[in-house]
Amino acid sequence: MRKFSKIPYLTLTILLLLGLFSACDSGKNIQKEAVKKIPKKSSNSNNSKLNLKQGMKFEISTWSISPTTTGEISEQKREISIVQTGGVDGLSFRWQENELDLENQISLPNINASRKMLIPLFWPRGELYLSDYASIWFSDTAFEELRSSGKTDWSLGIENNPLLGPAQEDAYIRGSIHKFNQWVKQLAALTNPVTQKKFELSQLHVLEASHPYVLSLNEKKVTVDTVVIGNDLLKYKVLNNPQNPLVMELEFAPNLPVMSLAAKGLFNLKPLLEYHVQAIQILE
Repeated sequence: MRKFSKIPYLTLTILLLLGLFSACDSGKNIQKEAVKKIPKKSSNSNNSKLNLKQGMKFEISTWSISPTTTGEISEQKREISIVQTGGVDGLSFRWQENELDLENQISLPNINASRKMLIPLFWPRGELYLSDYASIWFSDTAFEELRSSGKTDWSLGIENNPLLGPAQEDAYIRGSIHKFNQWVKQLAALTNPVTQKKFELSQLHVLEASHPYVLSLNEKKVTVDTVVIGNDLLKYKVLNNPQNPLVMELEFAPNLPVMSLAAKGLFNLKPLLEYHVQAIQILE
């Protein structure tokens, strides 16, 4: 039988151990990936033009469900006009779906410290003060936390929301919201098969520090700088402007298969929760 020298074995053992330690160090480096944060200032000059001002107008595209029993979903435009940006009433804006629609007004007196949205699906008609909501903006507190630590606690405003606005009039939406709340409770107890961690549902993290977003500004096509923020359930594209942290786009369950949503009865709810800003008009 052929005999092998002990020196190669010893050398091989040392090399294997060195490789193992190197792999461990490499794994640690991966785990210690830098936390993404909102940059202190955007390099896009268009962002600085979009400070929130009285008279500024936004056009958003959202979806609505037919009032008939067909459940047909159709695209819907809404125009938002800023009434005031501060004072006792906080941020106030008017909105309407078309020129024939009466103007409705929402005031957000606590927009500086709010922790939840109120998406267009839930906007009630008439005039309303919403002390706990930031509507389609991030609050100053949440935006600053995302700049300093890259994360913040935030709610979509659906969970156990007694203020359902027009949704109260539609049995399908009411049923879908109930299914949504039940589904979220189930997810909270499960492990995400991708991350091998519990589903993150209430805390948001900065996913991309800079992401281009195309829209019409004073009827000209431009690109602005947004920050992508999200968790396992939601993805937001937020204008990188602390004077106007407007949620430009909201995506619900962007990484979940369509069949998974359909199985939970939430397939048609997805477009109803989503929206995106198409155009902004500012006074120059």
